[in-house]
Amino acid sequence: MNKQQFVIDRFEGAFAVCEPFETHAGCEPIDAPGDLSGRRAYATAEKPGAHINISREMIDKRAGEGAIIYYCECMGRYLYDEDATRRRALYINELAKGIWKS
Repeated sequence: MNKQQFVIDRFEGAFAVCEPFETHAGCEPIDAPGDLSGRRAYATAEKPGAHINISREMIDKRAGEGAIIYYCECMGRYLYDEDATRRRALYINELAKGIWKS
């Protein structure tokens, strides 16, 4: 399954400010799904790596800053990807260790 994943950067009021999880040069502009029942989930990205705002009420309550989420069409909301979030945290910790060894 190929799902678009996002990282929650921070919360601002009723929105989570997110960015695509895999941002790199040449990736396609993002299209955040989920404009359902008048709830707001929209992409303002015109370039790779731009932030998007997703309504908090459309995001799994377990997801916090730094969490990886993805849109589940059958549920009409963004779900917390616990495994991907854990792997990302381990990767970042390993990178940080390398910085302090120098």
